[in-house]
This record gives sequence, structure tokens and C-alpha cells, in this order.
Amino acid sequence: MHLTSAILLLTLLQRVTLAQQGSIISITSPLTGTRYQAGSDAIITWVNPNVDVISQILLARGPSTALQPIITIAQNVKASDGKYVWKIPTELPDGDDCK
Repeated sequence: MHLTSAILLLTLLQRVTLAQQGSIISITSPLTGTRYQAGSDAIITWVNPNVDVISQILLARGPSTALQPIITIAQNVKASDGKYVWKIPTELPDGDDCK
């Protein structure tokens, strides 16, 4: 299974939930074009948090104008930690349009 970068990561959350407030973080990893294998760890990193807690980190699929959530990666992540390590499920289907 291959996942491209921007694997989630808060793209949907930022655009839908916090569009009026601006970005809650600046994602530094994964970078565009990064690929992961099912069963491996994806290290998600960010800087400049504007909140204490990131309510959700989501994996979404599709074009950036019509993202569809696939799975909730994490909930209530302490923003000041600056990273989250996600063990990618082995049963996650292949895709290179994940965000």
C-alpha cells in the first residue's frame, strides 16, 4: 500500500472546521510525494500551533476540492508536542490520492 504525503493531515480539518480562523498549525512532514507502506510508521510533524489541542488528525482521499475522510488517525493531540507517530494499518487500501 502506498500513501502520498499530506496524508491527512489536518487538511480536511483546517479547510472545513477552522477556515474562518486560519491554519491551526503548519505541517512540516510528510512532504508532498512521500510514500509509506502499510504497517510502517508515519511521523507527522508541525510547527507554529495556534491551539493547545488538535482535536482530530484525519486521513482523507480525493482531490483537494472534494476530500472524503477515510479514517481518524488521532484525536485530542497535544499541539505543543509538534509531532504524532501513526502506525499505518496493514488493512488500509492502496491509494496515491490520500491527504
